[in-house]
Amino acid sequence: MKILIADDHELVRTGMAYMLRSFDFGGVVLAASSGVEALAQVQQHQPDVVLMDVNMPGLGGIEATRRIKRMAPATHVIMLSGSVDVLCIDAALAAGASGYISKSIGGEKLEEAIRSVMQGGSFLCDESQLLKDRYKSSKANYFEHLSARETQICLLIAEGIKVPDIAEQLALSPKTINTYRYRIFEKFCVNSDVELALAIHRQRSREASAVADV
Repeated sequence: MKILIADDHELVRTGMAYMLRSFDFGGVVLAASSGVEALAQVQQHQPDVVLMDVNMPGLGGIEATRRIKRMAPATHVIMLSGSVDVLCIDAALAAGASGYISKSIGGEKLEEAIRSVMQGGSFLCDESQLLKDRYKSSKANYFEHLSARETQICLLIAEGIKVPDIAEQLALSPKTINTYRYRIFEKFCVNSDVELALAIHRQRSREASAVADV
């Protein structure tokens, strides 16, 4: 089995590689420090599984996942995140990821996640599943009316990334990004990037409260 770890932090890559080699998988552990490097590794080595960091500079993990699934549909992608929220989970799954896990999970759960996706299933860590289940019945989720692409652009705007940079990252024109941007504004009833970021912050605060109340 070939497993690729894509994360911009060397400590994470090293620690995860050490953990993977303790599993009974055999095979090869590859590493990439960026989304662009991950694409090159997938094209060259065709790994069975990619452990993909959600937030990386430049080409982010969600867009890299979308491109990997177009390039190598048989490759399974599991997203890695330092924090868990519904918006990121939905965007990752819409991009083609088979799993979403917190970087804080232990080796046993990581091994379970890899085995699950290799058998054609999906895997959410306990925290992610709890959040999804809680919000499935909630009427306060502003993101449920966004398309996958709108969700992706919404995430990037919330991170403070400017339209030209989003356009370059997603290989779209600035005009197209702005079309999506204004559509998102209408759905959130906001008029600026700042107001949108505040709305997303409020949404994530509700998510945190939802988990705390369980």
